[in-house]
Amino acid sequence: IVEDAKSLLLEEVVSDKRKATLNALLQRGRFIAPQVGDEAVDVEQDEEKVATGNDLIQIDHNYDFFDPSTRELRVKKTEENLRVRRISVRGGSSESGSSTGSDGVRARRPSEISQVSSTGSECRSPSNLDKWMRRSIILRWGVLTGKLLHNHATTGHAAFQRQISDRNLQPGGLVRIISLGSVGSNVGETYAGYVRGLAADGTYVSEQDERKDSRARRQVLKVAERRAKAVVKKMRILIEKVLREPEDKLDCDWAGAGLCKFLFSEEFTDTLMILASGANAVLASQPSLIEVQAPCKVFGDIHGQLRDLMLLFGAFGSPGDDKATEGVGMSFVFNGDFVDRGSHQLEVIGILFALKILMPERVWLVRGNHEDRTMNEKYGFRKACMQGLGKDMGPKTYDMFHKAFDQLPLACRVADQILVVHGGIGNGRWGLADVLFIKRPLGGDVLYSPQNRWIFNMLWSDPIEDDPIDPSSGDEKAVHEVFGVHTSGRCDAAVEFGWDITKTFCARNGLSLVVRSHQCSAGGNGFDIMHDDSLVRVFSARDYEGNGNDGAVIEITPSGVSGERQILSVRPQVLRSWTKAQNMIPTTPMSPTRLM
Repeated sequence: IVEDAKSLLLEEVVSDKRKATLNALLQRGRFIAPQVGDEAVDVEQDEEKVATGNDLIQIDHNYDFFDPSTRELRVKKTEENLRVRRISVRGGSSESGSSTGSDGVRARRPSEISQVSSTGSECRSPSNLDKWMRRSIILRWGVLTGKLLHNHATTGHAAFQRQISDRNLQPGGLVRIISLGSVGSNVGETYAGYVRGLAADGTYVSEQDERKDSRARRQVLKVAERRAKAVVKKMRILIEKVLREPEDKLDCDWAGAGLCKFLFSEEFTDTLMILASGANAVLASQPSLIEVQAPCKVFGDIHGQLRDLMLLFGAFGSPGDDKATEGVGMSFVFNGDFVDRGSHQLEVIGILFALKILMPERVWLVRGNHEDRTMNEKYGFRKACMQGLGKDMGPKTYDMFHKAFDQLPLACRVADQILVVHGGIGNGRWGLADVLFIKRPLGGDVLYSPQNRWIFNMLWSDPIEDDPIDPSSGDEKAVHEVFGVHTSGRCDAAVEFGWDITKTFCARNGLSLVVRSHQCSAGGNGFDIMHDDSLVRVFSARDYEGNGNDGAVIEITPSGVSGERQILSVRPQVLRSWTKAQNMIPTTPMSPTRLM
């Protein structure tokens, strides 16, 4: 593998300006911890640039900021506490003559960490630092090897696609087949589920059955599209109404009486059932891993907070409103947790389903851990259906919603480079091709089964915060908590993953960034940048459960080309917290809240 890496990585993966650096690193055999000293540190810093693979992602140093109380849209600079860096690379207090990265965060050298702790005392455990550095070096080799393996898989898969093309077979799904995510996957088997005439299990589907299903789907969608068009029209009226309201307020304090009738007509129960049926048909026709091109916006958890959703649409653009997105055909990805806890759950899910039906190739819904019966029975969506739709129609409509939820895709890939997933990557031992082969409908009994733990963790896992403990502190947990995979405090089946898992997963799957949701930071800004700029967290419901957090979305736009791949710009767009505007809490964000 190392011999192949020397040739393939130098020739095909690494840019010309870094070939010399990487060649020197390969020749020096960087399997051992670096020596303390300026020369070793400089080489290691070059190696980290090679290994991060983030040349194709430009995370903006500014973000858009909309304050509903003043109706002002401003541009603010991303503070250091929003761009989290590990202690081992972010450095301490500024010193004269010290180098500073482009983001203003100084990288501390190993000699500084090993000699002095943050309080100026001697390091109590040099062996801990040695373990830390060794693991960092192994990680960088893992990233390089992952890129090599991805390159091999891509080459092999391209050959298979040529064979498929020669046989005049075409993909039956709406997404082109992606590069293999894991070595050893059977390319033909993975492809079979999306070849016209083949079911996911490889059995033959007759043209007659396929035409019959297609006719039934068209009939359902014809009715659903008419209702969806009327709902989206009312949604645009509501957006303007919310923007003109003289006083900002929390979603839970917003007068929502009659909203269902306004949005969905007098026969709102009938409309919601039609929308659920139509969304089910659209979602079932699309794969478990969806492909989206830039530009696009990614929304985090909404949790039934309709007013926040309308404000985000009004401030930063809504689906189909090309005037608000400067004439660009913007796609919209909603990254799960549409319902539960909020005051307007039926309105939110009805609007999202209407948008999906009306714009199936522009609006994408990704499953979260709250698109699940167990969660909905505990955290409010079932109750909202019963109270809002009555004891007769409530259960029936609730079941129809869940049929659609079970068809939701599990992840989204943006412009071949960014993976959008609700929770995270779990243990990171799966690949993108594995997601394509997930069979749906995916009910809770299948989702919670032990053999599908990796799917469960796509919805439930969390990233480990960068450097919760200084590795020079002498605490043995300092090394173990940041690296690897650990049991989560949420439940026994859920895990937390370290920055090393994120980076090797991205390298092996040809990705540059993971965007996830699932957590909000108390007093936070609605987004965080973590794991050496390899992971972004976005949360859209502001003041969620009294946490005083801003809401945010992430905008992804093309900003250039490098070789055959796009360079993507990632820019947060933030909706100010009502609680912060009232000066009721400090604006310094706290650790993420681990709510179910």
